[in-house]
Amino acid sequence: MALAAHLVGYETLHGRKVSLLRVIPEYTSFLHQCYQNHGFMDLYRLAQNRYQSETQLRAQLLENSQYTPEQLRKFEWVVHKRQANGKIGQPIGLAAVADYMKSHQRAEFLIGIVDPNERKAGVSLEVTLLVLDFAFNHLKLNKLLMLVYEHNLVAHQTALHFGFKPEGFFPQHLYYPDKGFIGLYQDAFLAQDFFAHPRLRRWSLKLLGRDISQKFASASRVFSDAELLQLTEQLNSIKN
Repeated sequence: MALAAHLVGYETLHGRKVSLLRVIPEYTSFLHQCYQNHGFMDLYRLAQNRYQSETQLRAQLLENSQYTPEQLRKFEWVVHKRQANGKIGQPIGLAAVADYMKSHQRAEFLIGIVDPNERKAGVSLEVTLLVLDFAFNHLKLNKLLMLVYEHNLVAHQTALHFGFKPEGFFPQHLYYPDKGFIGLYQDAFLAQDFFAHPRLRRWSLKLLGRDISQKFASASRVFSDAELLQLTEQLNSIKN
C-alpha cells in the first residue's frame, strides 16, 4: 500500500542478521506461542493477557489493524532471523516502542528473544540498535524508557551498558496475584545522549553497516492528529 509506506511504523527494519516486521494478524500463531511461554513473558511483559485463545487474539489484531501505530500509541514488531542470502527467515522474538506520548516525545522500549541461544549469539544487540535508530531518527523521540522487573537484573545491567541511565528503583511497585509485589527499575535514554554516544557509532557501523548516531532526515514522518484521521479514512476506503 503506497500510502502506508510513508507512515512511520509501517516500514520493515533491516539489520544484517535480523529484520523487524510490523505485527499484523498473520502473526497470530507466533504471538500466541510467545504469550503462552511464561518464562519468556515473565521477562518481556507481565501485564500481557496470556489466556486469550488464538481466535480472540486474531480478532484483537484485526481490530488493531484498522488504526495506525501512532493511534495505537504502540509500534510493535516480530523479530526475524535473516538467512545468508538476505531473505527473511523464522520469527525469533518481539520488540516494541510502546506507550508512545507524542506530545512529550517519550515512549517505552521492550525487547524479548524467545530462544536463549539466539540471545547468546548477539541478536539482542542488533535488535536494540535497530529500535534505537527508529526511536530517535524516525520517531524523533526525546526520551526512551526501559522499565525492567527486579528479577531481570541482566536486562537492567545491559540497558546501562547501552547508554541508558538509571532514574530510580521502585520497590514493590507492581502486583500480580501469582507473583506478589514486584520492584521496577526505570532506565532512560535521552536523545542528546544517544547522538553523543561513541560506542553506538562503533556498534552500529559493525552490525548494521551505518552510523545510527548521526542525525538524518527520515522519509517517514509523524503526522498530526487531524492528518491521522484523514489518512485512516483513506486507508479504510482502500481496504473496503
